[in-house]
Amino acid sequence: MIFILKPETFYFPLERCSTNIIFKFEYSLLLSFSTQVASGELETRHLQEDHDRLMERHSALLQEMAAKELTARQKQEQLVQLASQVRDFFSKNRVPVSWFPNFY
Repeated sequence: MIFILKPETFYFPLERCSTNIIFKFEYSLLLSFSTQVASGELETRHLQEDHDRLMERHSALLQEMAAKELTARQKQEQLVQLASQVRDFFSKNRVPVSWFPNFY
């Protein structure tokens, strides 16, 4: 006795099997992609936090530097004024200015 099978009986299980394989493959790709996206977002968040922290530090350092520069300029101006006052004092009291070095 010879069994004659219809072609549909072969194709249906193969089609179902290939559909399942494709579905599993697509699902694994989707999981892999979603994992990559999540890790990318996490890395981006950490980089942004580091960037914000470094920019705050940079801003603080710039403010500190500006304050030091302002203090140094004020001290320089005071020294120039003091030197001018000393020179004026000695010139009024007839002490030759050439005795003193020109330090400004």
